[in-house]
Amino acid sequence: MDGTVFITAMIIICVAAAALMLLARPIRWLLRFLAGAVLGMAAVYALNVFFPAVNVGINPVTAAVTGFLGLPGVAALIVAGLLL
Repeated sequence: MDGTVFITAMIIICVAAAALMLLARPIRWLLRFLAGAVLGMAAVYALNVFFPAVNVGINPVTAAVTGFLGLPGVAALIVAGLLL
């Protein structure tokens, strides 16, 4: 292998490792938000199936609320569904 190819490969590997270390926290936040949104929407769906009187809609806004707030967001949606 040529020396310049080896040095270029090492530089690319180091830059990729540095980028992953810098982006680790935002990626973790994004994955946590997505997991919260999915679990929250599953909770809202189960709520709508077992308690149809509450009637909380499943849409991107409720997904964002449950993704950011988690269980308190689901509780807020339940209260909003009961009051509105």
